[in-house]
Amino acid sequence: MDCVQFLMIMVMEMLRTMAIDGVAQRVKKIIAEKLGHNVFNITFTQNCSDDLGADSLDVVEIVTAIEEEFGIDFPEDVDKLETVGDIVEYITPLHI
Repeated sequence: MDCVQFLMIMVMEMLRTMAIDGVAQRVKKIIAEKLGHNVFNITFTQNCSDDLGADSLDVVEIVTAIEEEFGIDFPEDVDKLETVGDIVEYITPLHI
């Protein structure tokens, strides 16, 4: 691998990281607003229901808000996306 190839890989990885960070901040903001939490206290590992206290109506509102924000549709098995990180990992490839 030459220097140019290495730099291209590093730039692509940096852009990917920036995209993940942007998606994460938007998702965390939506969750914080819907559940009344401070956005800075929401982490990737938190479960929306167990850790953040979202009930089934909250989850529907969060899913709807995220779909509108990103122009996506979650799959029918959206309940498999349990943590904030799961949601971000699902959205990021669709939004890069």
